[in-house]
Amino acid sequence: MKKLVFTCIILTICFVTIFISCKKSGIITYHNQGVITAHCLECACAACGGYFIKFNSDTATLYRIDNDLSKFGINANSNFPINVIADWQFDPAIKSSNDIIITHLKILN
Repeated sequence: MKKLVFTCIILTICFVTIFISCKKSGIITYHNQGVITAHCLECACAACGGYFIKFNSDTATLYRIDNDLSKFGINANSNFPINVIADWQFDPAIKSSNDIIITHLKILN
């Protein structure tokens, strides 16, 4: 009986150790590298505003960023151009194929 109790205790400790060690690490893997500019290059006027980004994997397309980048440390007073790595998605509210929302962003030195 003592051997069964001891085995159960050891198995419980092993399962608890495995469960604790399997928690999510919080590491973000960025998928696109690019350059953010603050210039309104494609619009006829500056009314559309926002920032523009050109990704290294698609240098022919200039994407307009629809969300606020201040939570990533970028604002109108930042020194442009800014080299970044980012994850993004198309803006579902806008039907243009060049309007995107940045979901994760890291500024490169």
